[in-house]
Amino acid sequence: MAIDCKRLKQIRLENGLSQEQMAKKLGLNRRTYSTYEQGTRNMGSATILKVCQTFNLTSDELLGNYQLAEPYEEIKTIRGYILCVVPLYTSADQYINNDYEDQFPDLFPTNMEARETIAVKVAGDSMTPKIDDRNIVTVHKQDRFRNGDIIAAIINGEKGIYIRRAYKDFDSKSITLVPINSDYKKIEFIGKERENLIIIGIVKKIVKSIQYELD
Repeated sequence: MAIDCKRLKQIRLENGLSQEQMAKKLGLNRRTYSTYEQGTRNMGSATILKVCQTFNLTSDELLGNYQLAEPYEEIKTIRGYILCVVPLYTSADQYINNDYEDQFPDLFPTNMEARETIAVKVAGDSMTPKIDDRNIVTVHKQDRFRNGDIIAAIINGEKGIYIRRAYKDFDSKSITLVPINSDYKKIEFIGKERENLIIIGIVKKIVKSIQYELD
């Protein structure tokens, strides 16, 4: 996956590490690490997860997914809320490359809250009847969740963004993604298999339909 090379270097320098020391922390040799920092080689999802766990980061901080949502020029606030637009994604590749398809308008208490939010257009009926195909969900970007939260996630090698209920079992060191629709199977990641899972964040809002009025 393509990462924010400048951010990776910044993380290393902030922690007072040489490239060799940084590589050792991540279980890499210095030459391999150097290619990541120079941007000449894409970093695998397992290494991304290792960096995030080692330095207490979210995947967004490393992938460079920081698209600041700006208030519309015409409307600054509505009853104390700011009308902002956030990136709207339909696939894992779009999210990883920060190449969003469209923008989605919503109300936020602060610009910071908008900065930490994305929108995802749902594909498929795995979460019906609660979330239907082509619904839009807003997602607060964070990699921590409580059991039963609905999350947005990427599975390494898969094209789609998964929307599922998530459960973590500390005894078995597993994370399980569970659909609402019983026609679909749950997906379980045990031990090192969790390296194939990137959690984008928690679903905060479900938008069933949008109607626009044109002048």
